Amino acid sequence: MLVGPGGRVFDALADHAPVGVFVSDAEGSCGYANERLCRLIGLTSDEVLGDGWSRALHPDDAEGVRSDWEDAAAAGRDFQGEFRFLRPDGGVRFVEGSAAAVRDSEGRLLGWVGCCVDLTAHKLSDQRYQELFEHASDAIFVLDADGGITAINAAGERLTGYRRDELVGMNVFDLIAPEHAESARETYRARLAGVTSRTAEYQMISKGGARVYVEVSGRLVEQDGRALGIEAIARDTSERHAFEQKLLHEALHDQLTGLPNRTLFHERLGRALARATRSGTRVAVMLLDLDGFKRVNDSAGHATGDELLVRLAPRLQRELRGSDSVARLGGDEFGFLFEDVAPGDGLTGLAQRLLAAVAEPVVPNQPQPLTASLGITIAEATDTSETVLSNADSAMYNAKKIGPGSLDVYDPTMRARLIRDLTLTKALTAALRDDQVDVHYQPIVSLTDGRILGVEALARWTHPEWGAVGPDEFIPLAEHHGLIVELGQRVLNAAAKHATDWRSGYPDALPLGVLVNISPRQLSQPEFVDLFIGTLDRHGTRPADIGIEITEHVLIRHDEETLVANLGRLRRLGVRFSLDDFGTGYSSLTALQELPLSVLKIDRSFITAIRTGTDSAAITRASVSLGHTLGLTVIAEGVETEIQADYLRRLGCDAAQGFHYHRPQPAHQTTALIQAEHDATSPRARWTTAA
Repeated sequence: MLVGPGGRVFDALADHAPVGVFVSDAEGSCGYANERLCRLIGLTSDEVLGDGWSRALHPDDAEGVRSDWEDAAAAGRDFQGEFRFLRPDGGVRFVEGSAAAVRDSEGRLLGWVGCCVDLTAHKLSDQRYQELFEHASDAIFVLDADGGITAINAAGERLTGYRRDELVGMNVFDLIAPEHAESARETYRARLAGVTSRTAEYQMISKGGARVYVEVSGRLVEQDGRALGIEAIARDTSERHAFEQKLLHEALHDQLTGLPNRTLFHERLGRALARATRSGTRVAVMLLDLDGFKRVNDSAGHATGDELLVRLAPRLQRELRGSDSVARLGGDEFGFLFEDVAPGDGLTGLAQRLLAAVAEPVVPNQPQPLTASLGITIAEATDTSETVLSNADSAMYNAKKIGPGSLDVYDPTMRARLIRDLTLTKALTAALRDDQVDVHYQPIVSLTDGRILGVEALARWTHPEWGAVGPDEFIPLAEHHGLIVELGQRVLNAAAKHATDWRSGYPDALPLGVLVNISPRQLSQPEFVDLFIGTLDRHGTRPADIGIEITEHVLIRHDEETLVANLGRLRRLGVRFSLDDFGTGYSSLTALQELPLSVLKIDRSFITAIRTGTDSAAITRASVSLGHTLGLTVIAEGVETEIQADYLRRLGCDAAQGFHYHRPQPAHQTTALIQAEHDATSPRARWTTAA
């Protein structure tokens, strides 16, 4: 055998030969390659064996080499030729290969023994190589051991903007951007030492001063084992780099407004907190959330909503300093980051300006004014970015509870309130599931004769451990967390049942019927009217016996198609509408005239503050007058004293509701009241009294 047991002398000679040595079988499958040949091709011994060496042939030479090999084998002559290997690192090796046929005693071909001589260094001066070198699409720099340019092709001239005679003799590191130069030198030294073949990316500065991104690969130029320099190939990757930067920008920025997104905001906040820890400064964060933005999308369409956000973004940016940043965190929520915050920096004033910027009309023919809720927090030294954002969110959530267009500053008690809110929300969900929410009724009394004109159905929740939970606490939670529809349906169901019972037992009682609060969210549901009719049919309730109470928030949404359609259907059914909490919202006379109202309820805040000659008294007087002008029954809420009742009577107010008359009470107590009034006004009672 040529290789293996008995071939130790051959192996020793081949391993120390100054050229690449190989042995193959008759078909050309390599069975042995010495170390020099492996280094020449750039493959391991295992990779060269078999047909690995032929796969390493340069694509332009491979077919010719195989053809010449087959011809030599067919003719029984030795093989000889020049060709190239394409190394895995992109380098090209020019070789002269020769192979001698090995035959047995009978002349049969057993295989080949051959060698490959590296001609690469010599080929640089060869005309054939020069043509390839010159016409390469990538810039090729031939460099000496110090990085001096000894040769450059036409693509190198185009890349750098320098003429060839200017480049030859220049040091290549003078073309590298200063911030990349030292890294480039380290890579160059490692490549000369043969310890790296990695591709690197740098910025190169052209003759005109423009920066060009280049991807550089190279091969070591050697002679007799001594490193002469590097042949470097530089490919212009500016277009690819720009595309990558575009992708990175898109990953970190909101596609609609162009503002940083939540991911980038988190990164900036983390870095700002780290800087603040080192410098002893403070960081502040604001979160701003548009109030009722879904209403804009529903009424005017998503295109209008998107345009509004696009136009609002630069308006918010204009209110900030150059060192501040704003991000769109998602939907209609924006985050603001402030560094080096000091006492007296006027954060609340800035917050007010941001809210004012939101309130100004943003797009032409904007369907309704915008408001926002804003929370502010100043980070403590130990706060993480998650803690800071959570605190700002708590403040914003509290601002929403205050009312549209409000702001609040975080304090530690907010976290406890937020935890309580979350706990209550979870418990309310369970209470609705387990039917633990009751309905009480508060009578509405005529200011003329004291007769009960109607009752308002009110949700009441008694928790088995905490006791009574106030409606002013759990109703806003139900609104905020999407439970209000289910809660409202339960109240409506109970109201319909009791309205039927009272109408059956006392036909002349409750001329205003049972008033039920219906949230704007319920009224905007396409299926609401069908659910409403189904509830009344189930209990045999007349539509006229149920009054729907709506707030002024419905009035500013009166252009929503579904809501308006639902109101029209309910009016045609004969349902009575009551406007609740009048005076606290944004209703217009036009909306008051357009909506199917029967009752106007003056908010309790004006009744509580009644003093003759005060603004509240004037507003109450104007509200009564306006209600009567529109043909509405006017009810005053929150009447707690006879002084208030007497004043309202003199104003001509029709009815009152409040603790001065009755507190909210269970259905059976309300039935007893209606029974007592019925007994007192029956013919028998009048006859007995007269007698």
